[in-house]
Amino acid sequence: RDPDALLHRVCAAARPLTQASIVGVGIVDHQGAIENFVAVGLDAGLLAELRHMMGNNHDHPARAVLEAREIVRGVNPTGDPAAICLPLAHPPVHSYVFVPVASPSRVYGWLALVEKEDAAVFSDQDTQLASTLGALAGMAYENARLVVRLQEQTRELREHEEQTDFAMSAARTGISHRDLGSSWVELSPSMAHLFGL
Repeated sequence: RDPDALLHRVCAAARPLTQASIVGVGIVDHQGAIENFVAVGLDAGLLAELRHMMGNNHDHPARAVLEAREIVRGVNPTGDPAAICLPLAHPPVHSYVFVPVASPSRVYGWLALVEKEDAAVFSDQDTQLASTLGALAGMAYENARLVVRLQEQTRELREHEEQTDFAMSAARTGISHRDLGSSWVELSPSMAHLFGL
């Protein structure tokens, strides 16, 4: 239920399944700015540089995934990372696949498979697997975000109820409610306290 932990688990699962040297997941906000970026197979310094570069470079393959909600799959014969808008310090990249991380309602970001181990390109099967993982991750990410939002709203509602009850207790008043079809009367905690209940 933790959105960040989910992204790490998606990367960790996709890497052995597809034999990708590097797997990354990028999540963007409604304006397209990178909100979260996780990768397996890169060191932390390169990860920070890559995140910055992807956020500023609109020619990056990940941007096409976001804008068109399409799979971007390619080959880079020279392996030069700069040829596909990656930092110069990035390891050589000969093949890549970017798929949407999306639910039916929204594209949240992309799942990237980079540099297929023991093969020149990612296969159709790898691409289909990545697409399935991206769709599952999108739905799970959306659900995790909804759970977090509901927890926040529940906490805010409890705080509001506590503040309201405190104010009514201080004013020595309360609220009661009775449904005409029932013999039960509901009392606010402050009203119950006034009646000694």
